Amino acid sequence: MSLVAYTYAKALKESFKKEEKEKFFSFLKELRELNKVLDLLEIKAFFISPVISVQEKKELLEKVFPLFMPNRSEMDRPQASIPLGKKLTETTEGKPDQHTSRELLCSFLFLLLDKKRWGELNVILSCLTDMENQMKGLLLAEVESVEPLSPHLQKSLVKILEAFFHKKIFLKEKKTSQKRIGGLRIYAQGQVFDDTLLFHLTQMENQIRRNFHDYTSE
Repeated sequence: MSLVAYTYAKALKESFKKEEKEKFFSFLKELRELNKVLDLLEIKAFFISPVISVQEKKELLEKVFPLFMPNRSEMDRPQASIPLGKKLTETTEGKPDQHTSRELLCSFLFLLLDKKRWGELNVILSCLTDMENQMKGLLLAEVESVEPLSPHLQKSLVKILEAFFHKKIFLKEKKTSQKRIGGLRIYAQGQVFDDTLLFHLTQMENQIRRNFHDYTSE
């Protein structure tokens, strides 16, 4: 995890009061939906390009995503000047609730452009998702497998992991290298549970080598 990304994510989270959990979750939902478009190859290349000016990038955001820039004049458009650490109610006082998270979202994206941190967006979103899961009492478990997991296997894994960690589990499947011959590899709370066939074959090979070494040394 990038320290820079965590710092931005923490500042964004602290822009919401403790009692504004639902607003924070709503903000993340909007950011995820927007990022599905921003993360497309050609669009992402535009925003990380050092050749294109920051102003041009901001203008594209305003043109392509009018829903996130509702009915504002030039003077009202966010200039990345809203302090991320301040509460939403302080930065958007008097504005309708449905616009508050959009105001912060625009300011946040403009800030990334100004600070040349656009490449950190996905990592920041990942940090925010971890914070959201923690607030909801969920533990993220990422599963690697060659074939997609069946619904039955997903439920079984969730049940086993919840019994092990004593937490509600959010299961996420990861893209897997074809080198994994079979089995599963699970990442959860800094731990790795490796039940891949490749792992077992490696274990077997090491055991054979140890047995052969013991036999020849007698």
